[in-house]
Amino acid sequence: MRFQHTKKLMLTACLISSFTQIGYATEADGPALFEKKGCLTCHHLPGTTNAPPMMGPSLNGLNKKHRILDGSMRNSEKNMRKWLKNPRAVKSTTLMPNLGLTDTEITTFIQYFKTLN
Repeated sequence: MRFQHTKKLMLTACLISSFTQIGYATEADGPALFEKKGCLTCHHLPGTTNAPPMMGPSLNGLNKKHRILDGSMRNSEKNMRKWLKNPRAVKSTTLMPNLGLTDTEITTFIQYFKTLN
């Protein structure tokens, strides 16, 4: 019985450690990740004072948009995941680089984007 309890504690510690090392796990972490990955260089983010975007679209109201990528793709979690994983695989002419996002970072962005009304 004691072994099972120890095993559960070790598993919990590993999970906490993993999330701490990754650093991002919820929509609340979205703005920090957005800044860390350099997204503000091309995109305007609601609530920030950065200049309007020169290359990428503003993400203001992203959650309300029915279509993305100049109307070529339905705005869904599945499509956003594909886009964030490898933008050029979705639209070969895009200027958006592949940022090498992890699945956790992509989930963080998607959860955060859902809050952008």
